[in-house]
Amino acid sequence: MLRKGEKPGTPFSLSELLSSVRQGLWAIGAPVLILGGIYTGLFSPTEAAGVAGIYAIFVAMVVYGEVTLVGVFDAAARAMYLTAQIFAIVAVAGVYSWLLTVSGYALAATDYINGLGLSPWAVLLTINLLLLFVGCVLDTASAILVLT
Repeated sequence: MLRKGEKPGTPFSLSELLSSVRQGLWAIGAPVLILGGIYTGLFSPTEAAGVAGIYAIFVAMVVYGEVTLVGVFDAAARAMYLTAQIFAIVAVAGVYSWLLTVSGYALAATDYINGLGLSPWAVLLTINLLLLFVGCVLDTASAILVLT
């Protein structure tokens, strides 16, 4: 530790630990609220996400005072923008997969692979290499929609 130029840490203090736990109780409440609400049957997992979002906004604004109402709206706008991008990608991938299915490309690819006369392990290796290549180029949601 001293060779790397790092300074030694502070010694353990019970009062510091209790202070940190007291400060973090509201943050620890989020997983308790989510899992407790789901397991007690108060709400479904989708409802738990909404309740946890409202809880997180409340804790960030009221308890910790780190976020303003403008900050909440900015975060919501950014999330909406990113969600719209993902939906656009998924929509285009869905149209593309429909186009591949209608054009008979999937059947032609299957016939081509069968015509090669490869052993089963070679077919699996070829499919895995194709999936590796597609995974390097496309995002997960689009790849699943196009390839299935």
